[in-house]
Amino acid sequence: MSIRNVDIASISRKEKQDLIDSKVYEFEENMNEIENTLNNMQEEIEHIPTQADYNLLRNDKLSIADIKDHLPNFDQITLEINKMVESKMEHFKVYMEDFRIDTN
Repeated sequence: MSIRNVDIASISRKEKQDLIDSKVYEFEENMNEIENTLNNMQEEIEHIPTQADYNLLRNDKLSIADIKDHLPNFDQITLEINKMVESKMEHFKVYMEDFRIDTN
């Protein structure tokens, strides 16, 4: 029952008291709910993450080491490419020398 919809003058003193008591009870319940919500929020704010919390967040993530394990070794690749180019250049020199000998 809402107080706005009641003609206060037409109800008895007991009904008025019951109506006031119900509204006070409803208000107290709402305030308790608000207080509980604020307490829960405060607990979440005050929660200091532990190493376990961080580990849980990182559980399914790649680490830098995981990424480095999958990256090629660029120094090794550069060395192999240089060796291959030198070898091809040496073959080309030999070919050119042979070509000169054949043309003379």
